[in-house]
Amino acid sequence: RPKSLSPECCTNLIKLQQNGQVRWDHQYSKICTEMGTPVSRQSVSRYFHSLGSTHKKVEPKEADKFTQDNYLRLKEFELNMQNIDRSRVRFYDQTGTTYMTDLFCKRQRHIPGLPTPPPPSTGSTNSKHYSYFGMTSIRVDKPPLFWKMYETTKGNSQDGDEHVDFFMAAAESGQLDYGDVVVTDNWAPHRSARGKELEDYLFDYYGVCMVYLPPHRSDLNPIEHCWGRAKSYARYLVAEHFLDASDTRDVMEAALNRITHADILADMQHDGYGVE
Repeated sequence: RPKSLSPECCTNLIKLQQNGQVRWDHQYSKICTEMGTPVSRQSVSRYFHSLGSTHKKVEPKEADKFTQDNYLRLKEFELNMQNIDRSRVRFYDQTGTTYMTDLFCKRQRHIPGLPTPPPPSTGSTNSKHYSYFGMTSIRVDKPPLFWKMYETTKGNSQDGDEHVDFFMAAAESGQLDYGDVVVTDNWAPHRSARGKELEDYLFDYYGVCMVYLPPHRSDLNPIEHCWGRAKSYARYLVAEHFLDASDTRDVMEAALNRITHADILADMQHDGYGVE
């Protein structure tokens, strides 16, 4: 039993476990507080692990999008975007890629008469992780998707340093123009003190402002379609040419560079951004 948990708290946690599946979120702290035994989520996690329980990450409930607070934020976002020239809107996001998780097809079937797909190499099971930062544009004088790749130590492991480096590279290379509006999500580095400094710097020196999406509304960020389209094509290349983990960077580069302005325009229209 972890020292930070009292016997009473352990008893209550056992009761929670016996109820079957329980949602792993901040409500745990609330429940424990109501029981009079407040503890950290990490302590609760360690104790459940000692009991042989497992936990998995789940997406937010669909109902979380429609709280009163999120509704007000959505209306504020729509008001902010109402009179903005769509050619000035740049959608920004991050994604992560690993060979075994995103590119290698684990359920390959053998078709008679065709070569048998080779199993993944030993190095593929311990393949490197790559983070991709990207920003869209429908203007023909800009690339449809300006992106940068960062090698990371674990999957989808982006941090504030990469966030700042990406925007500085975009600004210094002329990818951002005066009057551009960058639409992004509420990722922690965006809202941190350093993220606020970057936002002020871009506005003061480059005339670029940031607009934040409502929480749980990634469906309003068209760049999400770009990531999905690129990974789908990358999986096709891996399966077609029997590529291994060493080709991950080249495959993703080919897939990302394949995206066109027409793709970005279609994605914006699909997500409700009227483009004249």
